[in-house]
Amino acid sequence: MYYHILQNPPTSHRCQYKKGRHQICRMRQPAMLGFTLLELLVGIAVIGLLASIALAGSNILRDRARIAGARQFSSSIKNMMLPVAEWNFEEPSGNIAYDSSGTKNDGTLINSPARVANNVLGGTALQFDRLVSKYVAVPNSPSLNPTTAFTIEAWVKPTSIASGTNFNIVAKHDVAAKLGYRMFLGGYGPGNNQFSCTVGDGNIRTEAGGVFF
Repeated sequence: MYYHILQNPPTSHRCQYKKGRHQICRMRQPAMLGFTLLELLVGIAVIGLLASIALAGSNILRDRARIAGARQFSSSIKNMMLPVAEWNFEEPSGNIAYDSSGTKNDGTLINSPARVANNVLGGTALQFDRLVSKYVAVPNSPSLNPTTAFTIEAWVKPTSIASGTNFNIVAKHDVAAKLGYRMFLGGYGPGNNQFSCTVGDGNIRTEAGGVFF
């Protein structure tokens, strides 16, 4: 607000008093039609938040669709080929992981891996820690020594992967003798980490697959 002198003030000016033909008036500030910087920043922040929420929702839907497709594929595999071992880790307590296939390839929990909620398949899961060597040990069995084509399936969710390290998911192998099979997670840095399998027949050890993330 400021003061000035006008001879014929417009109606937007309010006069304080008259003196002769001149009037001392106070001019009202015109209404602001734009945005202040703060309003603009708040607007950008709100738009950014809405975009983040929309993106997160879209990612969740995509993840759910992928999981649903994977579960359907898993069910079809089990229906076509009866499993010789299946551990779902649904036991409420104890140190035994029971084989639900009926073949009785039960495993023993080593170093007490934690039982946690399974947010993907429902029920419970086991949480392993490689640094303290937590795993499930299953005794040798003829049913676990296939001589023809076979399939290994595992649902895993790694929380951290140290570069230059390998994490066994399923392993029954002798590296020196080039025998057995192994599904593992290799840590080679973001974008280069991979799920892989190796199979050995005593003469040749072959690495198959390799899904990078």
